[in-house]
Amino acid sequence: MNIKKPVNKIEKLIDELCPAGVEFRQVGEICQISRGRVMSKDYLKANIGEYPVYSSQTANQGVFGRINTYDYDGKYVIWTTGNIGVTH
Repeated sequence: MNIKKPVNKIEKLIDELCPAGVEFRQVGEICQISRGRVMSKDYLKANIGEYPVYSSQTANQGVFGRINTYDYDGKYVIWTTGNIGVTH
């Protein structure tokens, strides 16, 4: 009997948590994809506040700065070039 062994972390999690397997879908099939607005350092300085602005940087857990307003209200999956994260 030839048993497929998990190769990476995702496959290991699927094997452990979903032994019957999972259905793979394109991201655009399960959610709406949109791009947030681009904010400069000058904009951040002029609009300092409590709401985090995320970036692909690795410093400060990806928080690029904080502003006084927000564009989205809810739970979202966010990603930038090279990184992925979940907002709460």
